[in-house]
Amino acid sequence: MINRLFGWFTKDSRILVRNGQSIIDNNKFYSIRLATPNPETKTSSILDKDTNVTNFPELSGNDDVTISLDWLQDIIDGIDSWESMDVYARCQQVTDRAENVGEAILVSVNNPTIGVPYCIIQTTDGFYFKDTVDQKKGIDVILKDGRCVRVYRDSDTDLKEWKIDVDT
Repeated sequence: MINRLFGWFTKDSRILVRNGQSIIDNNKFYSIRLATPNPETKTSSILDKDTNVTNFPELSGNDDVTISLDWLQDIIDGIDSWESMDVYARCQQVTDRAENVGEAILVSVNNPTIGVPYCIIQTTDGFYFKDTVDQKKGIDVILKDGRCVRVYRDSDTDLKEWKIDVDT
């Protein structure tokens, strides 16, 4: 009963990864890998200046945290899954021969059952940034190598809608 009640208030998250202006102007290539725990799904695609707007990589899902009637166990389980996310996007710049260039960027989003949706931006070099994001708001993060990643939360539909502009 409680699971059903909370299920009505929560929505899955969807990430859409788009090519930023730097990709378009400089003919860069990015390997985009998307994953979600529930339903367990993994996709892989290449993003470049010619990527058509109807073919941007996207994926929807949730972290499927269940809520039991034992409130103490819920707290313990919540700590164990503190950083569990709905959808993950790994963006790695690559050469035209698929060799990695620089550090990879991991953007993950979560729509918790209780609280404000948030995103985490990390790099393979140890950078870590976490922030809540309201509807029609965005975050620009400049990495130490000068690349900028924009994470924007669009208006909600039947899902929490997130857009990632890689290398803006």
